[in-house]
Amino acid sequence: MQNVMSATGGGRWIGWSLAGGVALVLSATTVLAATDQEITDKVKSALASDPVLSQRGISVSTYKGRVLLKGQVPYEREADKAIDLANSVEEVRSVQNDLVGYLMQAPRNTAKDKEIVDKVKQALASDQTLSQRGITVSAYNGRVQLKGKVENQREADRAVELAKNVEETRAVQNDLVGYLPPVVFTTTGDKDATEKVKQALAADSTLSQRPIKVNTIQGRVYLTGQVQAQREAEKAVELAKSVEEVRSVQNDLTGYIIRQ
Repeated sequence: MQNVMSATGGGRWIGWSLAGGVALVLSATTVLAATDQEITDKVKSALASDPVLSQRGISVSTYKGRVLLKGQVPYEREADKAIDLANSVEEVRSVQNDLVGYLMQAPRNTAKDKEIVDKVKQALASDQTLSQRGITVSAYNGRVQLKGKVENQREADRAVELAKNVEETRAVQNDLVGYLPPVVFTTTGDKDATEKVKQALAADSTLSQRPIKVNTIQGRVYLTGQVQAQREAEKAVELAKSVEEVRSVQNDLTGYIIRQ
């Protein structure tokens, strides 16, 4: 998923104590939200400038500089182009590729890609914390994919930053999991959205048996936990989107293999 920000202007995840005060949280999130909208608009403009991608109906959303691309494209080269265009926006920290409809090509084990993988692995190994996380690295035509588990977003951000610092890296796809955005409800709407999504999941005979967690920040719902099939993940996302207060849904559910 990049130029993948500072505590208030750049967009790193913000930590605060319970005594920090609601006013501080609201102030920080307000600045970040405005920046995210600017990033979204710029990425949309970049996609609209491409004669092919402009016809694909790709949706763009941004949270703290992390861009999420969703929609359908028929070829991997189009997905790659969409990611490259999103990465070309200076303020973008990372790009998450949730585009579907194409088959991934088998990775080409070129000497350059192998060299990139080795350099990224060395960079991660040099970090005292990340060296303990077992992050796997792969590269395809200069595009690096990071997979594995980290404990918080600053670790994910650091891993992406180290991968991007490798000169030959064209883009970084962040598929790291295991961390959650801060659980902070700045509006009554977020609390209502979370409760309504939970109720919708509980009403489903299958999903009610799955340990799905729901968190909402500024209208964006995060679904985490495990399901047993892709159709279950899709149903969970569909139910969350059906809640009126929900602006977007990020699917971080695991335990299934995405259909190719």
